[in-house]
Amino acid sequence: MAVELNIEGLDELNRKLQQLANPRKAKSIARKAARQAMNIARDAARTNAKAIDDPETREKIHKNIVVQGGKSRNSNEIVIRVGIKGGAG
Repeated sequence: MAVELNIEGLDELNRKLQQLANPRKAKSIARKAARQAMNIARDAARTNAKAIDDPETREKIHKNIVVQGGKSRNSNEIVIRVGIKGGAG
C-alpha cells in the first residue's frame, strides 16, 4: 500500500515567509492589507452617506469620504483612518 504525495507551491510559500522575516517588508504587507480592509468600510460609509445626502445642496458628502494613513508613536503600529476630507472645517 504505497501513497504518493505531491505538494505544489512550496517554493512560493517559502519565498513569502522569507519576506515576512524582514520587519520592513512585513509592515508594508500589513499596511496594504489594512488599507484594503478599510476600503470596505469606506465603501459602506459612502453608500450610507448617499442615502442621507441632500440633493438640493451642491455638496456631496459621499465624494469626500476617504481612507488616510495616520501616524503613531509606536513604530510597530499601523494606523489607517476612514473619514471626511476637511473634517469639521
